[in-house]
Amino acid sequence: MAINVLHQGTSYPLEIPCDATISEIKLQLQSLYAIPWQSLDLDFNGQFLTDELTVLRYRIPHGAILSTSMMITIFYQLEFIPLEIPRASTILDIKLKLAGILQISLVRLELDFWEETLKDELTVVDYEIPHRGVITCYKKIALYIKVEHPSNGFALMVSSKGVTVGNLKEQLSKEFGVSVTGKQLYFENKYGRSTPLWDSNYLAFYEIGEGAELFLN
Repeated sequence: MAINVLHQGTSYPLEIPCDATISEIKLQLQSLYAIPWQSLDLDFNGQFLTDELTVLRYRIPHGAILSTSMMITIFYQLEFIPLEIPRASTILDIKLKLAGILQISLVRLELDFWEETLKDELTVVDYEIPHRGVITCYKKIALYIKVEHPSNGFALMVSSKGVTVGNLKEQLSKEFGVSVTGKQLYFENKYGRSTPLWDSNYLAFYEIGEGAELFLN
């Protein structure tokens, strides 16, 4: 039977047995077109194809088009951004692509799928993100926290997604080894008043945004 494999914008025709496994298709791609099979993940109609299963198992018909890429949608600040990515993409790969599109520093990007924060080293396959799945993108904000003395301070990149004051203190302790036990954060609000920040409240509650300075005492 004849199929085509779409890889990086080019269609590669193949003649395969009706009972060929997915791994055999990959090996044929390497043999005929010098495409390294180890780096390939194949997709048919949005379904990820497992190496040991066959075209019969997936009901792939004569003339079908398999793809090494998939479409996802990034939801960012009320805008939907379509992205075509390789099936084997890591979350870091997606962030790198987004950083160029949005003109945002890589370290400021955070991606979520179904409210789960995605780790850079894992892949879309690891997270079972489907073809045309929607990933939410958040831009981290930069904060500066002064500790005990004005000359001692730490710059933090903080998620803009539902972070509490307690979360912020935990991050400060984890990243810089600062003792936060029994201490409280303060913020000088727009009225010039020093406001104590309670651990259970969200940063957004205090209208804390990009570039804000906080104090830990």
